[in-house]
Amino acid sequence: MIMLRLTLRGLAAHRLRFLLTGFSVVLGVAFVSGTLILTDTMDRAFTRMFEGMDADIAAVVRPQQEFAQGFAAGGEAGTATLLPDDLAGDLAEVEEIQAVYPMAEGTAAVLGPDGEEIGGQGPPQIGTTWHDRPGSGSGIVAGRGPRGGGEFVLDQGSARAAGLSVGDSVTVRAGGEDRDMILVGVFRSGQLGSTAGSTVAAFDLPTAQRLLLGDPDRVNAYYLDGVPGKSQWQIADAAAPLLEPGMESLPMDIVRDEQLGPMREALDYFGVFLLTFAGIGLFVGSFLIFNTFAMLVAQRGRELALLRAIGAGQEQVRGAITGEALGVGLVGSGLGLAAGVGLAWSMLAAVEALGIDLPDTGLRVTPLTVAAAFLVGTGVTVLAAYVPIRRGTRVPPVAAMRDDAGSAVAPSTGWGRAAAGLLALPGGAALLWAGVRAPSAEAAPWLVGFGAGVGFLAVALLMPHVSRPLIALMAAPFPAVFRVAGRLGRDNAVRSPRRTAATATALMIGLGLVAAIATLSASASRSVDVEIDRALGADYIVTTDGPTETVSADALDRLREVDGVDTVVPMRIGQAQVDGELAFTVSAAPAGLERTVGMEVVRGAAQFDGEGFMVAESVADRRGWRVGREVSFVFPDGGEADLELQGVYSASQAMRSDYLVSPAAYRAHFPQDLTLSVYLTADHASPRVRGAVDTALADHPALEVMDRGELKERNRENLALLTNTIYAMLLLSIVIAGLGIINTLALATAERVREIGLLRAVGLSRVQLRRMIRLEAVVIALLGAVVGVVLGLVFAWALQQVLAERGVTVLDVPAGQLVGLLGVAVVIGVLAALWPAWRASRLDILRAIAAE
Repeated sequence: MIMLRLTLRGLAAHRLRFLLTGFSVVLGVAFVSGTLILTDTMDRAFTRMFEGMDADIAAVVRPQQEFAQGFAAGGEAGTATLLPDDLAGDLAEVEEIQAVYPMAEGTAAVLGPDGEEIGGQGPPQIGTTWHDRPGSGSGIVAGRGPRGGGEFVLDQGSARAAGLSVGDSVTVRAGGEDRDMILVGVFRSGQLGSTAGSTVAAFDLPTAQRLLLGDPDRVNAYYLDGVPGKSQWQIADAAAPLLEPGMESLPMDIVRDEQLGPMREALDYFGVFLLTFAGIGLFVGSFLIFNTFAMLVAQRGRELALLRAIGAGQEQVRGAITGEALGVGLVGSGLGLAAGVGLAWSMLAAVEALGIDLPDTGLRVTPLTVAAAFLVGTGVTVLAAYVPIRRGTRVPPVAAMRDDAGSAVAPSTGWGRAAAGLLALPGGAALLWAGVRAPSAEAAPWLVGFGAGVGFLAVALLMPHVSRPLIALMAAPFPAVFRVAGRLGRDNAVRSPRRTAATATALMIGLGLVAAIATLSASASRSVDVEIDRALGADYIVTTDGPTETVSADALDRLREVDGVDTVVPMRIGQAQVDGELAFTVSAAPAGLERTVGMEVVRGAAQFDGEGFMVAESVADRRGWRVGREVSFVFPDGGEADLELQGVYSASQAMRSDYLVSPAAYRAHFPQDLTLSVYLTADHASPRVRGAVDTALADHPALEVMDRGELKERNRENLALLTNTIYAMLLLSIVIAGLGIINTLALATAERVREIGLLRAVGLSRVQLRRMIRLEAVVIALLGAVVGVVLGLVFAWALQQVLAERGVTVLDVPAGQLVGLLGVAVVIGVLAALWPAWRASRLDILRAIAAE
């Protein structure tokens, strides 16, 4: 009980000193708990939304799916095949089935009054079939259902967002063409009334078949409503005898789980992405915690020795201070959890601002999230404080009560740690090199990442020993430029190498990762530019607005008629299991690909002969395939075929696939034409030809034309978006590192009160004192930045080497950005020193001199 009171009094007495330490715990825990709350809430929202849709459906009849393509334009789960619509009558006669709903589904964009697509490039734009189904959860809230080719209904959220009302004439974009239709109704989607931001336009069955599928006699699937008392499996089994080969009937729960699967997988990746940066922030915060307790234990050496002298055991004293760390962790975890709730709410608001309007199911805070928040917060705090607490409480009481108690308790540089660092550094380098030379593309990034982590740890262990010479080098101009303040600032920075090293290491990690990402981003951008200049022979590239749109046959015909266009090469995509291995495939004529994307046939025939395929040279070598070999293909509809390997090619990155299927094989096994891009060459690329291409596609507004320069710019924009997102995530660790500098300087000035008083007494002005502390902060920040940038460059080089086979062939060092990082470090140092410098300059000189 006595030691508990001592712990509580210690927390109260040093509450200001624990403030920044606790704040770093709050930030880290908020990021962890906020991420868990966000992903749990979104998972529940999506689950309830899907459960609320098609609530009346017991089973689904659809084309058999060996695997989902995942990129098809419309269709049931991305399948490329359709069902005959005359199956509905047979299904309706089954005793266990009381209603059959044929479904034609695809992509349909609705243009608002401003002429832009509702939802833009955000959530999906869905076209589907409208059926009056009272038990489905969906129903008309204004107007009526569609009854003819010029009518449609729209989901309530999209109609409200675009300001559309029943009776409006609206442009609907489907099948690559625009049509003026009448909005005859607005419907509520599902029991929760949410489409997660998707635009859903529904038509009567004949219109949906014509617009969405281009086939008046086919549908994507049949939704079956069973009689009461029958299970979903019983309904599905009852329909099975009527199905032809290539069809399947499944319970709706199975289909719904398949629909939710990709979303849950995306949420898992998103959560891991955010938690990775939360972990980095907590790791950086551990250095702040380490420094805080190391300095507090050193400053309280006499107090702790007195406790030992009056009978407290070493373990009791150690337990009391550990209790302080536990208290900081518990309070920080509790506040962090509360902040995490606010952060999750803010992130949900940001998600909705992007157009993903989730149903309001409330934030989901699970017991697992609460436990994780407290476990992470208290665990990191206690573990980070353990070493300085153990070291400080091992000092004998008599030594700690001397006048020079601070030196007795202050830690040394630790040659054992240096030895560990010297062992770890070549180990990290060996892992990096192993990753660079690894034959496995899957293992290489992990080896490089692990090697980088070991390298950062090794440098952190060695930092106390290299900080003195590095600071002496970086601060060499200080005495000449800032005179007395510069000399004192430089000397103060090296007085406690371990303290300086721990503070600088926190910033080293954050800025080092920023340097690595900046270098890798610049390298990727430069590599794409080089590859486009080297291999892309196409003068123009036609692409779709999104992965759910395709280039229609009409658009291809119009492109072929353009005066000045020499070659038109449509790139059709697909997916198949090739000799048991799932593969992404493309289909086009080899001659056209040689002219447009730099493909070169190195073995076998230069042209296809009937049904066959070609393969990239790397795959042929890896799998030991020779020209003439027959290889087993399994297609998404369950069909199988043995295709002859007719050629081997060396491909540029523009080729996009290791498997090239002949047009004849594509037509036979991929009934739905998935052309997502077209490559054009011109006799003489000119504004006239570009204008003619744009004019030819005027009736196909979903298609976009780019020349090589525009393609480069698009790639740079996409990379910049990803890079800026990562920078924003790393900002957490940099903020915590800045707090570490503030904390170190604040505790250091409290430790040097008498010294500051003496300096003021012998003539050091307040301005000089503040400058001294600012320069100390700047040189500590520069130390972390310089070492971090060097390590970041090494990490980026290794990653670039690993990613060379995936297109990052050029290492481009963004010198301007890296110099800018050093400038950022200076700014961080100056800002971090503001409060400690102001506080030190306000000390009363006589009281400071009299302080112990």
